[in-house]
Amino acid sequence: MLKSDKKISSLSISVLVRNLINSISYSLIEESRKPVYINNLSAEGIGLEMLELLRQSNNSLTYTDIKYLLCFSIDMSSVDIGLLFHIDVNSVYSVRYRIKKKLKAFGVDWIF
Repeated sequence: MLKSDKKISSLSISVLVRNLINSISYSLIEESRKPVYINNLSAEGIGLEMLELLRQSNNSLTYTDIKYLLCFSIDMSSVDIGLLFHIDVNSVYSVRYRIKKKLKAFGVDWIF
């Protein structure tokens, strides 16, 4: 979806964040951690640096990459990311590595 777009707009990011918040609300993540993650995903929680990174890397990051990157940026645990996306924890590590390789092309190393 986003890979074919020329630019990632603030609107598309806000829609993605809203969908992620809804997913967290109904996920199997422990109830005590849900409000923390949801609060961190607020517009101020993801920060301007993250938004700028997403805009700069618009041709290499997929919709799924951005969802994972948002989870990593709010310090969501790998176990909780696995629960959220219904995948094994080892797959989360693989996704993290793959995204890290994509971001190195832009000289970004601060996320991980």
